[in-house]
Amino acid sequence: MKLYSITKSTVRAYVIAYFARGRRMPTPGMNVRRAYGYSDRAWAEVANDINKYGWMDQLGVLLDAHEMAPLKTVEEIVDLIWSKRSAKKTSSRTRTRKAVRATQTAKRTSRAAKSRRKRPTPRKTITRNAAARKKTVRTRRKQS
Repeated sequence: MKLYSITKSTVRAYVIAYFARGRRMPTPGMNVRRAYGYSDRAWAEVANDINKYGWMDQLGVLLDAHEMAPLKTVEEIVDLIWSKRSAKKTSSRTRTRKAVRATQTAKRTSRAAKSRRKRPTPRKTITRNAAARKKTVRTRRKQS
């Protein structure tokens, strides 16, 4: 699905549709956090869920989990998304999906090369034969 022109009202409709999945339809001014009983952790995950939609990819913006904490209504979420979109047009400082992925891959630690991996130390070989070992075990058991 390619969006050619997107307005603030279409973003509002998408956010309302997100919260209306299987529940009653929210209004733009409704406190959705309280109405649907989101915990702090679940409310932070809403940002990740919204980021997965194609329309957010089309806008080229991402919501961070810490940005969701002060927000309560649909209109506040829409205003945040729209302000990030507007800031993206005027400045290149806004993080896009590509930039986030680049930083995530940069943080990963690479494994050592196979030649540099630790190898297990070889065990010492026992020179005695099996019969002598059994004999010493038997004599120890009798003594104790």
